[in-house]
Amino acid sequence: MARQPMHTPGRPPASECGSFLETFPRYPVTEAQPWYCVHTHHGKEWLANAHLRVQGFETFLPTEIIQLKSGPKLKAYFRNYLFVTFKLGDRWQVILSTHGVQRLFLSNSQAPLMVEPRALQSLWRAVDTGPLPTINANTVVKILRGPLQGQHFICRWSMAERVGLLMSIMNREIEVEFRRADVEPLAFSDDTALKP
Repeated sequence: MARQPMHTPGRPPASECGSFLETFPRYPVTEAQPWYCVHTHHGKEWLANAHLRVQGFETFLPTEIIQLKSGPKLKAYFRNYLFVTFKLGDRWQVILSTHGVQRLFLSNSQAPLMVEPRALQSLWRAVDTGPLPTINANTVVKILRGPLQGQHFICRWSMAERVGLLMSIMNREIEVEFRRADVEPLAFSDDTALKP
């Protein structure tokens, strides 16, 4: 009898790597959406991630696809760690008793410690989550890097790797192209107004 390959609970099989990555929200990391770090039991990051999702939590388990002789394999970037988002008013304490979770990083006052948004944004862009989605026309976006970092503009069109933004220069509106990875749609918050 042929030996069946071992499968880690919660980790998708190689044949489903692409579909698993597609379940990630493309832009989960914004200053308006707090994220927290979960420390899992040894080697249980996949299991903890699966159980948190079943409970309705939105998670971010940084991964990469590595190529082995037996085929592609999804590997966690950080063993024993993942990220979860929630509002402090939610019943976040249930995370502490979730199967596979060892602890949530807390402050001295026992409140969850939020991960620095920019650090997590950089991590999110570095991992292999597949192509970024296109942005709807007339969506307000924020520039993530460069001399215009932090400025808000209106998206006129969007493709897989490029976007066209409407900018006002010397009382004239012109269309300027940016890399898709250098902009993000604004989250629904008080930050959605266009900056001058």
